[in-house]
Amino acid sequence: MGRYSYVEVEGIKEDLCMKFFETCEKLQNEAPKFHNVSYKEIMPAMRIRRNRFQKMLDSISRNWLYFKIEKGYIVSGSNISGAVDWSKRFMLSGKPVYHFKVERYYD
Repeated sequence: MGRYSYVEVEGIKEDLCMKFFETCEKLQNEAPKFHNVSYKEIMPAMRIRRNRFQKMLDSISRNWLYFKIEKGYIVSGSNISGAVDWSKRFMLSGKPVYHFKVERYYD
């Protein structure tokens, strides 16, 4: 077993987080180069609702080192506007996010 282990947050299992990484990677590969994937593309592809999606992002934020070192995934997020109603945005590591980008830490 690796050095880091997954810590379950609010009942979110590692499998759901891995599905997020794989879905983002797939959507990025199907899109034009340098395309960041919005949550509006990810949620229908994963068949997930807002509340569970946010819990999953909280779990990914809490386990970022595990996903980076043990699984080889890095996720970053960006927002489309500086003047945003934070109550309507998803949060990733304490920052509002609209677009996601998944990269491989190693292959």
